[in-house]
Amino acid sequence: MKKIIWLFVVVVTVSSCIAPRSITNTGKVTPKGNWVVATNQIYNIPTAAAGKVASAVDVNIDNLVNGSLDTLTLVESNAVATDWQKVGEALIANNFDPIGGGVDFAVRYGIANRFDVGFKIAGRAKAIDVQYQFLGSLGNVDDFTESATNNWYGSIGLQYSSQDLSLPFWAKPLTTKLDYDFSRKDILVPLIFSYGLGNEESIGAISFGLSYNFTRMHYSTTPFTYARIQDVNGVVTALNTAAITETKNISSFGAFANMKIGYRRFYFIPAIAVYYQNYGTLQNFIGESFQMKGVTIVPSLGLRLRLGKSKA
Repeated sequence: MKKIIWLFVVVVTVSSCIAPRSITNTGKVTPKGNWVVATNQIYNIPTAAAGKVASAVDVNIDNLVNGSLDTLTLVESNAVATDWQKVGEALIANNFDPIGGGVDFAVRYGIANRFDVGFKIAGRAKAIDVQYQFLGSLGNVDDFTESATNNWYGSIGLQYSSQDLSLPFWAKPLTTKLDYDFSRKDILVPLIFSYGLGNEESIGAISFGLSYNFTRMHYSTTPFTYARIQDVNGVVTALNTAAITETKNISSFGAFANMKIGYRRFYFIPAIAVYYQNYGTLQNFIGESFQMKGVTIVPSLGLRLRLGKSKA
């Protein structure tokens, strides 16, 4: 129960460097010459990473960092090595799929009929995307078009994002020990369908679709001594981590839905996306490898403002 409560607090209160995988757009792109500005509160809830982090909740990292260089017996060193293993797996897992929430800020512009582009900042992550509309009318709420009889829209997008990650808040005591570098780049491809409510989505829309996300993760560490043990003959041996440089490519497959609710210019957008990914075998900085796969739930709540005029 303690671990569940701790994880819940982390999800709802802690700001993390999460990848921008929330999908709040509809199948209708921003009309040519129009602007959209938006902000979203996003949460990232990964089942696999949560399990690894929960296993390390009971480890006192301050004591582990400050006390592990004392000379230990063989039994004590095994316990220390187990704790370092838990912390190492939790750290790697959390940066592959961070637990927590964050706020993003986005702007979009209709550059041509059927095309718009967007830029987004979400913590340390910066993203740029383009969306192409292949189904539905192209006007805004002031243009009375065929949407009066056909309210379906469809589009496909392409988003690129990148970010550098730091140690999570619970691992800050490791700063003096661990020279840690972690970065990720993501390519997100959403296929979006929506049913407009009102003329040209004047009062909102109901959207859903499928998405594919490709992630390239790179992380590296330098060696450090994490324990010293003394055998029965009094000989002291240092236990050191290994130098790691690893790049992983990961594919995620998802489904999503959102609802756009408002009138003409201001809209409220609740959304949810669910992704499945197999991270494969990951290298822990203690030198052990482990495997991880699971589902990630990405709920969000957002506000959107439309700026622009009709084609007429």
